[in-house]
Amino acid sequence: MHASFGDAFSTAGLVVPMPASTARNRQPVTEIAREYARLAGIPCYENLLVKTGSTAPMKDLGTREEKVSALINAFTVYDVLPEGQYDVLIIDDLFDTGSSLEAATTVLRSYSKVRNIYVATVTRKR
Repeated sequence: MHASFGDAFSTAGLVVPMPASTARNRQPVTEIAREYARLAGIPCYENLLVKTGSTAPMKDLGTREEKVSALINAFTVYDVLPEGQYDVLIIDDLFDTGSSLEAATTVLRSYSKVRNIYVATVTRKR
């Protein structure tokens, strides 16, 4: 991913893995984010954007707006960055409707230390 998209995300100063919807011992998206950050020579902040609330299963919510609203209320941004303005790269493993990424970027935009947000996904649902 870094070899393919490194130039597109060259201003990103840190990587944030998309919080997982299901708890697992090993989170694939976190491992991908860590490796991308290592290759790019930038930090990976696993504790910046955290899913702290629970949501109804997305398949049970009717509209995209309902999904985004439910997810916005489930994410929390923790003030873990040093002073400054940062361009952030969120890495997710799957792009489906974009609801979770829209919610994550909305919540991150409220954090005063975030200047720009970039998004990369590994796969896309057909």
